[in-house]
Amino acid sequence: MRLLLLTVICYSLLPSFHTYLHRFVDRYVNFYMPCTIQADDLQYTNESCAPSPWIRGSDPITELQIICKNSTVPRSFLEKTPNVEFLRIRNNSLTSIDGMSICQWKRLQWIDADFNSLRKLTNGFLFFCKQLNQLLLHNNKIKEIASDAFIGLKSLRYLDLSSNQITYLDKNVFKPLKKLENLNLNTNRIQIIDIDLFRYNMLIGVLDLSNNDLKTIPSEIFQMLDYLEVFSADNNPKLGSIDIRHPDSLKVLNIANVSQTRVFIPSNVEEAFLNNNQISQIFVEPDNTLFILGLSGNCITSLLLEGSFNNLETLSLSNNPIQLQSISVVKIKTKYPSIKFLFIPTIDDRKAEQMILEAEENQIDLAVGGYSFDDIHSLTYLRFAHFDSINFENYNQKIYITSSVRKYFTNKVKNLIVANTNE
Repeated sequence: MRLLLLTVICYSLLPSFHTYLHRFVDRYVNFYMPCTIQADDLQYTNESCAPSPWIRGSDPITELQIICKNSTVPRSFLEKTPNVEFLRIRNNSLTSIDGMSICQWKRLQWIDADFNSLRKLTNGFLFFCKQLNQLLLHNNKIKEIASDAFIGLKSLRYLDLSSNQITYLDKNVFKPLKKLENLNLNTNRIQIIDIDLFRYNMLIGVLDLSNNDLKTIPSEIFQMLDYLEVFSADNNPKLGSIDIRHPDSLKVLNIANVSQTRVFIPSNVEEAFLNNNQISQIFVEPDNTLFILGLSGNCITSLLLEGSFNNLETLSLSNNPIQLQSISVVKIKTKYPSIKFLFIPTIDDRKAEQMILEAEENQIDLAVGGYSFDDIHSLTYLRFAHFDSINFENYNQKIYITSSVRKYFTNKVKNLIVANTNE
């Protein structure tokens, strides 16, 4: 009798439970898993993408992932899924993309075709994808891009062509992309950048040319890019001088691991990464906004750089031929009034301990001998107040510091280990 009564009560509460469950889901569960479907199932129905019966409603499919040998989508499936906006066809060993098929999704904004085997982008291969906003082609085998490959993509803002085998870019290849804002050409084999390559892409704000075979970059391209904020050309070992005086909008400059000897930093640049060059001198304007400057692995001979650096917070000068015996932290603080993080070359133990104590008094984080605070294994000495920035998973090497600072450092490590253990 009790069991029967309990069953009746539970059954009567089921509608209320169902209502509260949906309220909880609606309020706190804010995620959407993409519909994933095998290509062989496309010709049937989209039932494999149906929402869970526990979750109220039947929202239309907007995000789709296809596991396929080719990217052709049957018309019947297209008609049943008219709201698709995001398409994933990555990791399928595709050698081509059937734009005539997938561009029939009129709301399609985003295509992820990373990690395939595309070798060539043919003329207008996505011509009818008029609303496409992002195109991801990272880590394919692309060697050739037709001059009209991107025709029709008038809405494209983000294009990722990184980790391919591109050696040449026709000067008109990006002409149709009038709204392009972010272009990633990292890790290819590009040797030449034509003066007119970005003539029609004046809205580009992020340009990545890192890890290529560039020898020169025409200064004219910077005159065309009025909205360029982030420019990277690191790891082009043969790349000589770059004239980057023109873009007033530039905020981040990364030209590490190239062949620079002298560098001019535009006044609006806030972060400059110039590590591992042959730089002996840099030029800055008096009203510069620079707050991060990386110059490790160069030919700088003085810790006190020429010019005004009133906003500089982080300065890296490790692995430079700098004589530090007559340098004090007081002089450093006077030269760089906003300094918080400082990396200097290796010095003898006595001088290091003196500078560490001075850094502690002036609330400056000081690293001796390493390239960065992240590379904790290469540091010989360390005075660090902002311990939360360190990755303690790699902490397995003794760091020689003054006794008072070592005690503070050790206690901080213990506290972090205890906190992580309790979690």
